[in-house]
Amino acid sequence: MSEELEGDINFNQKSRVGETRLIASVQESRVKGHLYPYISSLYFLASPRLQKLFSIK
Repeated sequence: MSEELEGDINFNQKSRVGETRLIASVQESRVKGHLYPYISSLYFLASPRLQKLFSIK
């Protein structure tokens, strides 16, 4: 096997790992994106101080 070919194979494996990491992080951010509004609204409801701050118009 030539060194060039080995380099290509290594590069392909690394880029695949990078892709799967990227996909995983995108999915994770999607999940957080869905959960964040619920979490923030719960936090908002649970904290009267924040409500007072936001009620000033």
